[in-house]
Amino acid sequence: MYKKSYNGLLTLGIGVIIVGLALLVYSITSYSEVKLVTDKIDFDELDNNNQISTSDKYYKYLSIWDTLNQKLEKNKNLPIKNMSCAYLDYAQHNIKSLYKLVYKSANEDASRRAVVEGNIKSLTDLYQNYKTCRKTALYIEELNKIRDEIENSDDIFYQGRMETFINGNRDIERVDIGSAIPDSGFQDDMFPQYEHQIIPANTNQNTQKEQQYEQVQQYIGSDSGQ
Repeated sequence: MYKKSYNGLLTLGIGVIIVGLALLVYSITSYSEVKLVTDKIDFDELDNNNQISTSDKYYKYLSIWDTLNQKLEKNKNLPIKNMSCAYLDYAQHNIKSLYKLVYKSANEDASRRAVVEGNIKSLTDLYQNYKTCRKTALYIEELNKIRDEIENSDDIFYQGRMETFINGNRDIERVDIGSAIPDSGFQDDMFPQYEHQIIPANTNQNTQKEQQYEQVQQYIGSDSGQ
């Protein structure tokens, strides 16, 4: 009886050791993978570097998003996600930086705005698989606030465009052409390279018509006098 108990404890011990070794190998592998990915990402150098153009930053952020998104998709069904939670931290920082770059810059690009909005939605959906991570709820809340800001900014943006389109004719200054044209011609503000000449009426035809009119009047007057 003691022999059976001893064999059972030995088997249990061996099983625990195997599981422990497996977890250790998994942890080391996951840590190495996460470190390999995150070591290539330097937000301090990217976010605050004014020597990098807006377009270059935009594509760098997209490349980072691609890499992190693939890792999150790959690990979303793992029972233990402790190591993968580090990807969330980097993905959250990256999407917020991308949002600021596109939506806060003076250069408004509708296609880039659509890409950012789509990435935010995808990331929000993906976070649902990482609810065991400590900051997931906070990150989802932040993304929802950003989506609200995008919706409000889009409403203001398109409303402004519509008002400009509808009321654009009010911005055109009406000019009295008669007073603006000098005797010899005038310069066109829109096409200054062309000199516009005023074409006078045909004075010879007008003189002939006046003479004919006077002759008719004289004829009528002489008739009535008779």
